Amino acid sequence: MKPNVAVRARKTVKPTFILRAIARVKPNAALRAIEDMKPRHNFASRDVHETQKASASQSICETQQRIASHTLSETRLAFASPNNQGDLEMKKKNRKPDASAGPFAGLPISDLESYVDKYIIGARTNQKEMVEVLLYLKVTGRYKENKRYERATFYQYIEDRFNIRKGTYMEMQRAFAKFPQETIEFGVGLVSKVIRQCGPVRSGKVLAELLKAKETAKTELKRAKIEKIIQDNTTRRIKKSFTDWRAMYEAEAAAHQKTKDDLSAAYARINELEKQVVRLERTAERYSEIRRVFEQPIRCEVGATA
Repeated sequence: MKPNVAVRARKTVKPTFILRAIARVKPNAALRAIEDMKPRHNFASRDVHETQKASASQSICETQQRIASHTLSETRLAFASPNNQGDLEMKKKNRKPDASAGPFAGLPISDLESYVDKYIIGARTNQKEMVEVLLYLKVTGRYKENKRYERATFYQYIEDRFNIRKGTYMEMQRAFAKFPQETIEFGVGLVSKVIRQCGPVRSGKVLAELLKAKETAKTELKRAKIEKIIQDNTTRRIKKSFTDWRAMYEAEAAAHQKTKDDLSAAYARINELEKQVVRLERTAERYSEIRRVFEQPIRCEVGATA
């Protein structure tokens, strides 16, 4: 029977199947189910019979739900590493029973984080193998054996077939080809960032420093420490500045207009001064004539006066 499906009638469920399913997880629940399945006396009232039947049906449903949740948690946790299944079973036996809070409620945070770390390392290892396969298809051209992509390029093939864009693939290929161990440890994104900011020459040194810092760290390597190491080795690049030619032209035009205005005012002043010079020359001439008249000697005629 499927879990999470209510049992409508006792006759549709085989008692042996129920007892086997319940006994694997909850022995106490199996005993309760056995007690519920005992034949009832004919003189029992109809209300008591209906109440007991509803209680048994609800107990069976709850038990099946617990079985489904238990099986799902076993599948998820066993995927992390086959070698750790024995430890996982031991921890699950020692944890406090709390089925209502979820399959991971009784596990400590350190175990859960270690499971996540193992998932991440396994995923990155699989990603490395995927890149190796794609690189093989790219170099040999065997992707064209797929009749659908006989005339397509490799990047069209991976984008249409696997939904991987060219830039994403190139980052993965460069990271796993140059620094495979560091990429499995830190991921494609961080390795690509180091190569992009620190340059191809310093990338190996920076990643080695990150690995050393992670080994010497008491706990996990903090993100601030990673950023500090990257920034200390970042290649200083000249920032490209945008030149606003229109604004420069408008500023030059305004400056030229001001120069033209000043030049026009200077020409006007020059004309005024030239006119003033002409007036002053005339005044000087008249002054010279008047002075010459006054400077002439006065003649006295004695005979004429007598």
